[in-house]
Amino acid sequence: MAAAPVEAEALDGPALRFKQALAEAGLAAGVPDETLVALVRGTCAQLAAGLPEEQILGSVRSVAAFAASVSRTALQGDDAARFYVGAARETYC
Repeated sequence: MAAAPVEAEALDGPALRFKQALAEAGLAAGVPDETLVALVRGTCAQLAAGLPEEQILGSVRSVAAFAASVSRTALQGDDAARFYVGAARETYC
């Protein structure tokens, strides 16, 4: 029996604000909404748990690097990852 397809979650207010902050910095390009929601939720959970910044950055680094490379934004590498974490903190958490 095949598994039922997973429905994409509609972005709620905080998730829309997160996506908008990323878009304004050129960091939402090419990243599906479901990925952004999972990423922001995970980031907020890690922030709430008090995990070290380097560990939190590590969890968003690959998505942030992908978005930066697709959009060719000025933010690259850890700067892009830091923006993701800061945007999560300010718009979603």
